[in-house]
Amino acid sequence: MKLRGRILGLWMSLAVAGPAAAAGGAHIIDDAGVETPGTCHLETWVTGYGAGRGLVNLSPGCTREAMPRLELGAAVQYLRDHPDDAVAGPAFKLNLVSNDRPVGLALTGAAAWSLRRDRLASAAVVAPLSWTVNYQTQVNFNAGWTYTRGVRRPNDAFYGAQLNYALGGHLSLMAEAIGHYHLRPAAQAGLRWNPGGGPVDYDLLAGHYVDGASKTAITLGVTVRR
Repeated sequence: MKLRGRILGLWMSLAVAGPAAAAGGAHIIDDAGVETPGTCHLETWVTGYGAGRGLVNLSPGCTREAMPRLELGAAVQYLRDHPDDAVAGPAFKLNLVSNDRPVGLALTGAAAWSLRRDRLASAAVVAPLSWTVNYQTQVNFNAGWTYTRGVRRPNDAFYGAQLNYALGGHLSLMAEAIGHYHLRPAAQAGLRWNPGGGPVDYDLLAGHYVDGASKTAITLGVTVRR
C-alpha cells in the first residue's frame, strides 16, 4: 500500500518539539512537559524504512522565561519516497497542568506545508497526559486528531501510550504503542542516552509501521539543548 509521503513521516512525528528529558525527539508519543524556561533545543533524527525510503528531521523549539508554560517550535523534514517531498511548519505546546504533579496535561498543535506542492500537507492537534509513577518511571498517554492531504481518508484519530523507564547511568528505555482509526497500529521502542546528564541526548529506536505503511523503521536521533 502506497500512502501519501508515507503519511508525511507520520505527520512529521506529529511535528511537536517536546522536552528532551522525557518524550520528544524522535519519539512519537509526547509528554505533558515543556522545555525548561529560558532554554532552546534542536531535535534531529534520521529514519530509514528500507528500499531507499526514509526521512531527515530538524525541529527547533524554545520556552521563554516570560511564558514558562508555552513552548514554541517548528519542524523541517525531507521525505525520501515516491515522490520525494520536503515539508516545514510551526508547532506549539501549552502546558495546562504541570509535570511537577503526579499527573500533567498539555495541548499541542502543528501544521506542515509542502515545499514541493506549495500547499498545506498535514496538521495535528494532540493532548498529552503524563503520569509520574515514581522517580524511575513515567507513563505518557496521547489522544488527538490528524489531517493529511492527498490520502483516501484525510482525517484520522490518533491515540497511544508510552513507557519511559530510567535504567541508570543516564540511560533510559522507551516503548510506545500507537493507534489510528484508519491506519495499522504501530509500535516503537529504543534507548536514550544522556552522557553525564549534559545538554545532549542520543536516541536509537526500532519501529513497526510507525509511518502507517512500512513494516520496519530504524531511527538515529540527537537532541542538543542550550
